[in-house]
This record gives sequence, structure tokens and C-alpha cells, in this order.
Amino acid sequence: MLTGNELVRILVRTDGKDACLDFQACDGGRWRQVMSFGGRAHDSVKPKTSEWRSPIRLKSPQIRTKKGVTVLKLSERNDEIKMDFNFSVKKGEKWIGVETVCTFERNKILKSLFCNFFFLPDGKFYRQYEPFRYLWIPTLRKKDGHVIADQIFRSPAVVLCTESIAAALVPDLEYLKSNRVMTTCLDAGFAEFGAEKVPQIGFGFQNYAPDGHTYFEAAPYERHRVKGGTVIKLKFHLYIAAVAPDQALRDVVGFLWDRYGKIEAVRLEPQTVPFDRYAEYGTDFALKRGRIWREFRLDDRTCGGTMMMTFAGKHYPAVMKADRTRNYLRHTKIQQKLHELIVDFLLSSSVLNDALEFYIHNFRMSAPPVVPLQSWFNNMRTAFGMFWFGRRRGNKYYMERSRQIKNLALAAPVQQGVFSTVCCAASDEVFWYEGTRAFEFVHEYHLPDNATTCLWMLRWHEELERDRLLFGKCVDFGDFLLKVQKGDGSIPSWVSVSGGRVRPSPVLERAAPTAASALFLARLARATKRKKYLKAATLAGNFIRDNVIPGDL
Repeated sequence: MLTGNELVRILVRTDGKDACLDFQACDGGRWRQVMSFGGRAHDSVKPKTSEWRSPIRLKSPQIRTKKGVTVLKLSERNDEIKMDFNFSVKKGEKWIGVETVCTFERNKILKSLFCNFFFLPDGKFYRQYEPFRYLWIPTLRKKDGHVIADQIFRSPAVVLCTESIAAALVPDLEYLKSNRVMTTCLDAGFAEFGAEKVPQIGFGFQNYAPDGHTYFEAAPYERHRVKGGTVIKLKFHLYIAAVAPDQALRDVVGFLWDRYGKIEAVRLEPQTVPFDRYAEYGTDFALKRGRIWREFRLDDRTCGGTMMMTFAGKHYPAVMKADRTRNYLRHTKIQQKLHELIVDFLLSSSVLNDALEFYIHNFRMSAPPVVPLQSWFNNMRTAFGMFWFGRRRGNKYYMERSRQIKNLALAAPVQQGVFSTVCCAASDEVFWYEGTRAFEFVHEYHLPDNATTCLWMLRWHEELERDRLLFGKCVDFGDFLLKVQKGDGSIPSWVSVSGGRVRPSPVLERAAPTAASALFLARLARATKRKKYLKAATLAGNFIRDNVIPGDL
């Protein structure tokens, strides 16, 4: 039995008494297998209850066509569960709609319900084509038992690609809004077929719990009581295509945007007040209520900025003095490791996590007076937005504070065009660190931090207020980048300057952070009309295109 359209089709085969589906994609007139579902060997459908764990067997295939949509229906029943599967194919589409309807014949306790599909490009096992050309999942999983939880379903998709075959699974988010009887998870892993491994992707109901700061773990002991006669449905979309990875990604992203993004982008809910109110509330916290604004004199200018560390508690932070700040910054690498361990431990228990939140919210915390010009926490970016917003609202206070941050960027110590990006504004002394390595403070210049800061300085000069000093500092840094750029276009991530010599760090010396410098150089080329910056930006962009993006794909 065969059904589909000119791009994708479903071949229904029988495996003994069971049905097995092969999903195929058209490639220049020939049909190539992409995925498989069902059959005794495949264990595709996994409803787990308190007593019954057998896989569902697919039977009774039926095909019907209505208003240009072809629907393949399969069903199965035993004395506990009735399962119906509907696969919908529209003319001219690479996407197949899947609906799974699970009817419980009697009271049960449901642990999980998954539908899995097996990636078999051209009918091959994984060892016959490994590795993937591209693989995408929405969140990392550190250990067995970790799941792709719907808590992080921003743009949810699982994508698998070889050089010329691609498959993807996307949950039906609109349907999920009103039919989430349990939490749901995406799945990506391997199934064993004797001695062979086959990649599988799936979607289903599964309870989970946070594990540390960024992971989620299956919670099999949290079960869902189901009464007899209850109907539970799963809806999702399958992408089947004989295309290269870049086209597959465009198709998946385009599908998510057209089906969900466009609609959500124009909806206001759950917005309840104008965005200006939110902007004013957040800005006032940074400048007043949060007590994280630092103001001081440097180079005969009034400078200012917001501290990197904040606490959402009743009490404003106790700002460290200079000596304590130095001691704190010297040990940030150790503190970072301890922080990760403590956070993972506390978040493993809701009781401990609640206790930590209570402590932070009710007791005064200490904070170093670090005012950063870093890529993640960039005061110059804040200044740009705050000045624009202040001018729009006629708020001179916002505009003046923004100019004080601009003065801070101008006051940053410079060596051969590269400048320090960490200002420590203690009440008894103001001093600088050259740069950062994530949350570690180091005596090396981090060029992406410089590039990000200069990008916003240049935008200030072009879009807000002309400032020849800002512009001059940007040009000086652009010239520095030309000196350190390698012949292959790469730009080091960290450098030290001593005795007039520039020494690149081997850490990420030829890597993705080159992109930050490339972006700034391109903007500088447009502002100055100087070909040397455009040439350097193009060379850096070519390095990213040829050496970084292929590794990611």
C-alpha cells in the first residue's frame, strides 16, 4: 500500500501480522528511504502504564483523501488501550502531520507515552554513514535519563541530516496549548537492532524534573492517573526530504516561523501594560532602586555604570571595598567551580532551592563593584538603549546617565588601540582589569569584548550624537585588529600586550569569536569608507564561513 504526494510518500509494508511504514523522499525522480515506523522489530509506540509495557502493534491500514489531504490511518486495540494513528499528507509539502489518539479502556496509571521514528537514510544503519552531517536538539543532555523537556520549547525541533537526506520532528505547539495532560518531551537517541545502532527521534508525554541549572531528568515516579474511557492525543509534524543540511534547516526554521512565529509575534498576551512601563521599571531599578549604579571621576570626567552582579531581594547589595574586590577577582576561577557545584546541588531539591531564594531575598548580599564593558554584560550597549529611550521619552536623567557610561568607555586604559573592559569602581579606589574569560577576570584583553563595546560606540556616534573621541577610539581598535589578524582571516580571542609586543593566547586563537571582530570591522568600513577595514572584515567572514560553520553543520 502506497500514499503521499510528489515530494514524500509512505510505503506500508507488513511485518508478519503488523504494519511497518517507510517514509520516503523524492530525489530527482527516484525515491529514497528516510525513516521507518512500526513493525515488531521497531518498538515504535511506547505507552508505559503501571502494569502493561508491551509495544503497540500496527494493523488495519486505511487511506482516504479529502480536500487535497491524504490521510493514512492505522489502529490497534487490546484489552487495555486502543491506539489510532493518522498520517496526513498535503499536496506539494515535505511535511507529514501525525496524530496519535490513545483511548484507555479502563483505569490506569500512565508513566509515559511516546511515538518514536527510526532514521534509516537509504535503508542504512548508523555505522554505514556515520557521522551525521548535522544534528540539532533544543537542549543538552549530560547523562542517561536526561530529557528534552517542553519547559524549553522555544523553537522545538529535532533535526537529523546526512549529506543529502534529512528528517525532523516538530511538536504541534498550538494543539499542545490546550491538550497538555502531562508534561511532554522530545527524544533523540539510538535504538539497538541486534548488533546495529539506528538513530531514533520521538515525541510524547513524560514527567520530568529539573536536574541542576540547565538539565531535565525523567521522573518516572510522577505518574498520571487515567480513568477508563479517557482519550489522550499527541500531535506533531514530520519533515522528510532528500536535501542538503542547509536547505533542511531553512525549511524547518521557515515552518516554525510561518506556523507559529508570525502569529505569536503580533499577539500582545500575556502583555498587560505598555512596553514603555516595563522599560522604565527596569531602568529605574538599574539607576535607583537596585543600588547598583556606580558614579565616579576619571580623566576629569564624571563616569558611571551599572554593576554586573544584582540581587532581587529586599536589601540592596553591600558593595565591596577595593582590597576585598581584588581578592574576590583573583579567585573567580575557583569561585565559579564552587558556584556550579552549589547551584547543581541546590537545584536538585525544590526545598533547598526555596531556602536559597529565601536567603537571597531576605538577607543583604555582598557584591564586587565590577562595571563591565563585556560582551555579555556591556554597559555601552545599555547606554545606547537608555539614551535612545530617554530621548524618546524626554527623560534627561536617563540621557545624562548614558553619557556618563560613554565617558567610562572613553576613560578605559588603552595599549596600542586595545583597551581594558572591566572597571572596578570601589568607593575607595577605581582600578581596571584588562578582560574576562567567561566569568573569570584576567590580565589579557578579550578582543570580542572590545569589538562589542566599539560596535556600540560607533553606533552612538552615527545614530545618537556625533563624538569624535568615540569615533577615534573605534578607529584605533580597528587598526589594532588589522595588526593581529592572521593570514587565514582569523583574529585571536585573547591577547596580552607587554613591552610593546602583542602576544596572542593559544586559547580559541583561530575560532568562532573572530565573528565579533568581523562584525565591528564591517561596520567601521561603512563608517570610514576605508577599504582596508572592508578587506579585513571580508577575510574574517570568509574564515568563519570556511572553518567554523562547516564544523557546526
